[in-house]
Amino acid sequence: MIRRRTHHLLAVTLVAFAVVTWFHTTPLASGPIGVYALIDKVVLEPNDTTPDRAQIWGVFVVADTQRGTPVFPAKRGYLYFQLPGEGVWREGVSRSEVTRREWNDLKAVAGTGQMVGFGSSWVGTGTGAATEPYRVHPASEPAAAPNQYVLNAGVVKLSSSGSYEEILNQLRAARDR
Repeated sequence: MIRRRTHHLLAVTLVAFAVVTWFHTTPLASGPIGVYALIDKVVLEPNDTTPDRAQIWGVFVVADTQRGTPVFPAKRGYLYFQLPGEGVWREGVSRSEVTRREWNDLKAVAGTGQMVGFGSSWVGTGTGAATEPYRVHPASEPAAAPNQYVLNAGVVKLSSSGSYEEILNQLRAARDR
């Protein structure tokens, strides 16, 4: 009887530990990530203090906006964004301010080799939605017609192993071409 209780208690403890560990290590976000990237540089326009637009240079794997799954192969070039529409994002902070903070976060990680995720693949297809919210422009193309930056869960540093390993391998391959 005591042995059975001990085994039962051990099993319950292991299951509880597995659940707690899973919730602790799995990133929770508002939705699937829209862009996976290795950032080379970020150019803020017209200035670094109060930018209205950002060119984000590097290699990118963009998510399918219908399914939320990464679309391969990775592409080298830049993403071109403008501030999103006005309004409050969370906790009384404007959407513009949150966007500028994220652009500075991307600038801070530029050149480090750290894979990051940002934006959301859940951008919708309704009125005013960009058909390609994360179009990777080739370096030879002049910056014109920026897309609105899509807010989600911020800039997320991603692990180089587990479910992100294939994405990182694609990014590195495109960077090294």
